[in-house]
Amino acid sequence: MEIGIIYKKEKIAIKNKGMVWVDIIKLSSKDFPHLKKFVLKNYMQIKDKNHFIIDDIDTELPFLLKENEGLVFGIKINGELVAIQAINFNKNDRLNFCKLIDNYNRRDSIMEIGWAMVDKYYQGNGFSIKLMRYLEKEAFQKTQNEICLATVHPHNINSLFVFFKAGYVGYKILQYYGKERIFLLKNVNHEIYIDYHTTVSASNNNFHLPTLPFFQDYVCFNIQKERHEYKFLFAKAINNPTLEHNTN
Repeated sequence: MEIGIIYKKEKIAIKNKGMVWVDIIKLSSKDFPHLKKFVLKNYMQIKDKNHFIIDDIDTELPFLLKENEGLVFGIKINGELVAIQAINFNKNDRLNFCKLIDNYNRRDSIMEIGWAMVDKYYQGNGFSIKLMRYLEKEAFQKTQNEICLATVHPHNINSLFVFFKAGYVGYKILQYYGKERIFLLKNVNHEIYIDYHTTVSASNNNFHLPTLPFFQDYVCFNIQKERHEYKFLFAKAINNPTLEHNTN
């Protein structure tokens, strides 16, 4: 069964395969059975299941396939689906995201990007970032909303690296679906500039929420490995177009 409609064809470098033509595709409601099968197959390959929230696969994922609620993009190679990513711009959910991060002045401008899944044989080729950028661009054109939100488990180092590389910064840590998550934000039209002279670090081992410096305009912007542990790097944002705090 053919899945998705072709959004764009690209020739990209893939590890151990050289330059390969891939199809960037847009999925629709009719693709949900194939999409669900792909997600479940790759979910079983994840070592720590706490890193991926799959509870709402039968509710949120088909909802995001609807034209005015979200977008789901994928990558196909030789007709095989090898990666997916989704973005949610449903108006009610956007309002809830604003309330969740205490950012009322943005009203309904926040969209959530998620459901990132890449076949294990194709990981490390930048597929998630590629899909992320297409989704951000397409969603902005549809909605004129420029703030994207992502939630990542604090020990999911690989995903955090991907989001930091894509220009996201960690804003706070909250319980989400009953699980601890770092909330990352990005303004798709304006870069956040970091004052590296203010950099401080905090370990992600023996994780405790109050120990992390999400305060005084500090954001988490990267990770570094020191001996046998990873350190979160925090610094002040010189200009932060991502957030507009409610001062009332």
